[in-house]
Amino acid sequence: MKKNSLTHFGHLRSRSSVKIAFLWKGTPLCTSCSGSLTVETALTLPVFICALVLFIFLFHVQQIQLQMELALHATAGHLAQYACLETEDDKKTGALQTVVEFSAAEVFLRTQMDKQGMRADKILGGKTGVSLLGSDLSGEDVHLKASYQIKLPVAIFGTYGLPMQQTVCLRKWTGKRDVTDTGDWVYITPTGKVYHESCECPYLDLSIQSVSLTEIAARRNKSGGKYSACSRCGNMQQTVVYITDYGNVYHGDLECSGLKRTIYRIRRADASDRRCCKKCGKGEE
Repeated sequence: MKKNSLTHFGHLRSRSSVKIAFLWKGTPLCTSCSGSLTVETALTLPVFICALVLFIFLFHVQQIQLQMELALHATAGHLAQYACLETEDDKKTGALQTVVEFSAAEVFLRTQMDKQGMRADKILGGKTGVSLLGSDLSGEDVHLKASYQIKLPVAIFGTYGLPMQQTVCLRKWTGKRDVTDTGDWVYITPTGKVYHESCECPYLDLSIQSVSLTEIAARRNKSGGKYSACSRCGNMQQTVVYITDYGNVYHGDLECSGLKRTIYRIRRADASDRRCCKKCGKGEE
């Protein structure tokens, strides 16, 4: 009896082994693994593509904001300089003078946008899509406020643009002056060796531009000179650097003191130790 029981158990064991082997043969584990990988790829690939598109879009937004800031600074600087040419009759015109200043601001801004290489196709409405209606040109300051919308890669809830606002405020070049002898005034910088006949001289207007560091070796200033690294900020690890039309160095920091210009308006007689600028005068620099 004991022997038969062992024999019967042996039969059951052998049948179970055959059945397990059959099941193992019919359903390999690799089938379930490949299916899970396909599902994971189908879920993660769209997320990766969306993240890549978002990263590129944010890069474009930062670039447009930087170029718009530079264009606004240059525009406000021009308007601040023109304020010194205002007469008492101009101030009495009031609203009419404000309209003229706004028109000049729009023209200057669009010119500076081109100079900065800004892609207008990234803004809804192009250059005309940038509004300065929120600006305030009255008083002693030039307060520019630019409103525009950056195009979105896809419409979100029926919206095609990302609203942006940037402001710049500069003090006007106003002060006590005798308009009857304007020809006796000249403009100087603290470290310059020449005096300038006009406050709009290219050497006084920095005209800051942003360029890629990889392009700096091939760039030349308007005098034909090469650009070298600024001793203060030129060694910063930046992919975008800043240059001026007549400068000979590039800067890694927009706040560098080399990108700031202090200008004084003095009597011509007080500038006898300086030569006349060759750009805006008849002398040689």
